[in-house]
Amino acid sequence: MLWLLWRGRLPFRSVGLIAIAALLAVAPYVALFAQYGSLTPKTPGQIAMIKSGALFVGWDSVERLTLASYAAQFVSEFVLEWMPILSKRRPQATAWSSGFR
Repeated sequence: MLWLLWRGRLPFRSVGLIAIAALLAVAPYVALFAQYGSLTPKTPGQIAMIKSGALFVGWDSVERLTLASYAAQFVSEFVLEWMPILSKRRPQATAWSSGFR
């Protein structure tokens, strides 16, 4: 956009309209940040939902991973579970399905 403006191919009036559209698009996020102090507010309902979901699947009693362990787990799960096409998955044993947590 700056290149177009610099080359004179973007009318200055369009820059104003783009700025107004950007301000309107950002307004809900500014309101969330002003009201809750975060773009993803931690409301009591959200915290209760996360805690009850973790309790339901058993994640509340699992020990936390270190950063290196988490990165290794993420990469292995991404490689094993990533499906670039919309076909059915083949059944396969993964660390999560074999009970490792």
